Amino acid sequence: LQFMNVKLLLREICPFINENANDTNPHMTQIRSLASKVLFALSLNNFGAVFSRIQASKPVIVKNLICQLHPVLNRLQELSDPSEESSDFSDIELIQHINVDINRLIKLFNESINKLKSLRKQACLVLISSLEKAVWNWLDNYPEEFADIQAHSNDELNRCCDQLFEILDNFSDSNKRRASTWPLQIILLALSPVSNW
Repeated sequence: LQFMNVKLLLREICPFINENANDTNPHMTQIRSLASKVLFALSLNNFGAVFSRIQASKPVIVKNLICQLHPVLNRLQELSDPSEESSDFSDIELIQHINVDINRLIKLFNESINKLKSLRKQACLVLISSLEKAVWNWLDNYPEEFADIQAHSNDELNRCCDQLFEILDNFSDSNKRRASTWPLQIILLALSPVSNW
């Protein structure tokens, strides 16, 4: 029941975060900021529900069963379908508003590694930007975890950072794309100081 309530609440909150993002009206800016804080708080205790929205999938029977268990993680799958013409990346952009600790960050990186190769170019750019903001969000909220990984290597995080770095390196075949991937790549280097770069 709580999971379903969170899904309903997400449906109501997300439009406030995503709609009129370029609107400079101070009231809209405040509403967006407050909605972002609500999403952050929701993701603290209901990460599965929030993350499943980001990962949204096609309505296939088996996938629907998975979606009921993990209803927030399926949007990336939908955006990797080349037959889809949708250019609404608002669910991917939710990544930058959620509460991620080190374990959730690793989960987010793993999901991104699995999807980045199949996403369309524009969706990749949005995901890359959102991942960068999610990492900064993590650094702001869990600086002790960052200090810990600097002192004690996290093998799973190192593996994710290595793989993600390589994918981003292959993705950035032009100067314009390099400019969009370098900030995240620099952060990945900082997250895995003992990696085999």
